[in-house]
Parts: sequence; structure tokens; C-alpha cells
Amino acid sequence: MAYGVDGEIYLVKKTATGRDARGFPVYGEARRLILAKVESAPQSEFFQAGQVGIQSEYVFRINPAEYEGERLAEYEGEQYRIYRRYQSAMDELELYAGKELGSE
Repeated sequence: MAYGVDGEIYLVKKTATGRDARGFPVYGEARRLILAKVESAPQSEFFQAGQVGIQSEYVFRINPAEYEGERLAEYEGEQYRIYRRYQSAMDELELYAGKELGSE
């Protein structure tokens, strides 16, 4: 049985908002608040995530209709990279999130 807490997360999408004086893209963030079941990442996930340079931290269980391909999630003021998605049921999508190794 999985244990977790009900919480709120922001799904964050980076979008190009224009160009700077030298022609390089300038990015902004669009954030959407959604409800999620928040769980610690399972032990088995640490090794897999570490192979791609991520320190696995959380699994966010959300309604799949609310996911629009975002690659970042914000929880309790911290941003996490969404590195894997898994649809565990018709009404549940698991987002695996963590920090990039060496980013802190």
C-alpha cells in the first residue's frame, strides 16, 4: 500500500517570451496549481534516476487530464525536474520528480 499526503503542486512550463538585444531567446514560466497525492520516491527509483543524473525525491500522483507535458514541478517552494511519467490507472498519472545531481 502506498502512503502519501494530499497536497498542492505547481506544474511549471518554460516558454519563450521573446528575444534579448543579441537575439537570444528569453524564457518565462507559466505555472498551474493542481492537487496531488505526494509520496516519497521508492527506494528502487534512486538507482534508476541516478543513472540519468537525477536524485529522485517525490512521486506526485495526479489526474492525467491535468498534465500538459510540463517538465518541472514545484512543491513547498522548491522546483523539481519531472524525469519520468507512468499512468498507473485510467484516473491516475504518476510524475517522478527529483533534483539534478550536482545542482545544490
